[in-house]
This record gives sequence, C-alpha cells and structure tokens, in this order.
Amino acid sequence: MKKVMIFLMFWAVSAVMAEQVPVEVQRVIDSAMAGKIPIMNDITSNAVLIGLDSGTKLSDLQAGQPIHLYGFNNDSLAKLDENAPVSSIIKPLDGWAVPLLLHGKSRLLFLIINTPPTKKWHVTGLGYSGYATDWEKICQIWPESAGYHPIFIGRLIGQAYFYIPEKGDKNLTRFTSSTHKSDNLDSLYANLESSSFNLFKKVKHHVQPQPAGGR
Repeated sequence: MKKVMIFLMFWAVSAVMAEQVPVEVQRVIDSAMAGKIPIMNDITSNAVLIGLDSGTKLSDLQAGQPIHLYGFNNDSLAKLDENAPVSSIIKPLDGWAVPLLLHGKSRLLFLIINTPPTKKWHVTGLGYSGYATDWEKICQIWPESAGYHPIFIGRLIGQAYFYIPEKGDKNLTRFTSSTHKSDNLDSLYANLESSSFNLFKKVKHHVQPQPAGGR
C-alpha cells in the first residue's frame, strides 16, 4: 500500500508539472528539437550570427524549461498611477519562449506563439541570446526551489522587463543585456530593491500596443 501511495503522489506531481505547458506547445517544442521546423535549421547555417559557437548543430542543444510570456494590459496602462501594483498591469500572453541549452548553459531562446485567426501554435523567432543568458541568471538568483516565480514581461523584440511577485508588488526591472552588455549582472539583479526603481511612468510612455493574440 505504501508503494502505491508513493506512486500516486509521484504521478500527481508529474501531472501538475505537465499541465504547466500546453500539450500543443510541447508538441511544437518536440518538433522543433527534432529539426522538423525550418527556422531551426538556422542554428547550423548561422550559428555564429545568432550567438553560438561555430559548428554548433541543433543536435548539440537541449530544450530548457519553457517560459510563459506576459505583456502589459494596455487598458490598465492608460489609467496607470504610481500606486498601481505590477500584478494589475500585466497579463499572460499566448506566447512561450523556450531556452536552448548548450553544455547546460542557456544560449538562445526560440519563440512559440498562438496567433489569430488560425489559433495554431508555431515557432516565430530564434535568437535572443541576451535575454537567454539574463533569464538564466535571474532564475539562479530567485529560484523556484526557494519559492520564487519570476515573470518575463515583453515580446523579446524591444524592451523587456521582469517581475518577482514574492519580492513585493512594486518591483519591475529592465533586462540589462537587451540595451547594453554588463559584466556584473549579479549585483545588478541581486540588489532588486534598489535597482528596480518605480518604472511605471516610463513604461506607460514606452510600451507599444499589443494585439490580443499575444504578440
């Protein structure tokens, strides 16, 4: 009986984890990693251009934990004030970014979105090496194993932000690698309270409208 209970508990945990990524998205990830999606061929033909070492092939890479992308709620931004909590101005998008790992390190992301009117999930972008390395660093500083759940806010093209709900509802921090190279990400991101000043007004003026489909 004890063995049965342990198995059922393991099955339940596994089921919950599997539900975090939609089945359709996982199928696209599997197809991409199997080389069945044309854009993934760029890894071999343009390895250096997209941020990898020369000679790197798709078969050298592994897919990491998919990242559910969030965006800004434009209706909320229009009425934004300094006291607005971050949770009230963001919304989940129909988009996922999947890290590509080389020797255990995140090197690239590929983007999967669900766009109208077809409502089919498909890969729309590959690259984003700066975001890939930064997100890995963020998840090391605030890991899920310690109870943190970082949120990626942005569409990868243009400025993106991240938000750590467990650090309070007022932190909103720009990614650094998308605007400049930094050799000291540890101090920039570890000092969240001092480095993530109130960005609401700047966000309100700079965020571009986002279609309902999640792009």
